[in-house]
Amino acid sequence: MHRGFIALMVYAATVVGCIASAFAQAPQWSELVAQGGEYVAADKRESMRAREHSATDLVQIAESVTAQELPAGAKVLNSRQRGSGPAIVLATVYQVGSSKRMLSVSVAQRNGGGALSLAHSVDPTLPEVASRVSNGGAALLQAAMQGQSLVARNSAPSPSPSPSSDPGSGPRAAAAVGSGLELERVLFDLDYKYGVGGAAYPVYKPVALFANGVACQCLDAAVEDINVEAVRRSKPKRVGKWRRKGSDYEVRWTGVAKPETLKTKTGPPKALPDASALRGKYQSISGGGNAALGGAVVTANVKDLHFFGDGSFAQSNARLMQSSSATVSGKRGKAGVWSLQDSTLTLSYADGREVRTSVFYSAKRKNTANFGRYGVLWIGGEGFKRVE
Repeated sequence: MHRGFIALMVYAATVVGCIASAFAQAPQWSELVAQGGEYVAADKRESMRAREHSATDLVQIAESVTAQELPAGAKVLNSRQRGSGPAIVLATVYQVGSSKRMLSVSVAQRNGGGALSLAHSVDPTLPEVASRVSNGGAALLQAAMQGQSLVARNSAPSPSPSPSSDPGSGPRAAAAVGSGLELERVLFDLDYKYGVGGAAYPVYKPVALFANGVACQCLDAAVEDINVEAVRRSKPKRVGKWRRKGSDYEVRWTGVAKPETLKTKTGPPKALPDASALRGKYQSISGGGNAALGGAVVTANVKDLHFFGDGSFAQSNARLMQSSSATVSGKRGKAGVWSLQDSTLTLSYADGREVRTSVFYSAKRKNTANFGRYGVLWIGGEGFKRVE
């Protein structure tokens, strides 16, 4: 697996070719961390940025880091993901003006929990591009295997995947700049999700509608932190344009021919009245496999978030895969302190990280005997059911 990851780094670099000759090498992981996690070559043709993440969903981390690293106005020409298991690479070739660049984002699970990422941006005409990118990825993997962390942190915020991807490791922090847009309202959108065994079932997800006519499926971030342009670059189908349609809203998503109607009477999503309404334990279960189609493979992800009355929280993500020949399971957890202001939930981890996300409930949900009308919450855009 580790040799395959190093070979993958070479592949990512050769997407745009390489020229072999002597050239000053970029810093290794330890040197990069020692100088604050960032490196920029004197001629600006190469740069590196290291990050540490509390999450373990490597795909979501890679996509989030890529969105943050791509410069404004960048035109993505090609983007490919390679790898699985403990390490992946997302290699993106983009163009700004008449210049082409390659952004290689490597992510590896860190021994002891969490993950490390390395964003490596290079001019594809640089000498020894393949070995430069390969060396950086290999150093990242070795650091992750050894459980290393960032001794010195860079000034840029470190994005972390949201509960929609891995709440057992914390919601994703949005880009710090934010959209600068005025929020019109938040509505629910009907979507579908895969459950344990591979069966699909309907779910509702909150959508942000901005006053300038932009719609965005990006409420894994706190409302005031949403960076629409970053989402548009990384996941364009999550951004669209809305218009009023009677008392409802019609949205035309990017790349989707048929418009979709969001009904104002569905939900509607509302912020919790106060922090006490959040106290309790919430759980989200998803999965996959082929058991629903008569097969023998079952996968399950169980995500727990427990908010205590003293302001502390605990979270975990348990994963199970079962087939006719084997059963594999694992569980990881984190803890820290939490605070809630309107719809913004702030999680401050014991290791010093701080991430922000959104929390909503359905204003039309009926009171239940056990947990009242707050028995189901949308945390980071994903539905969680209260279990304690």
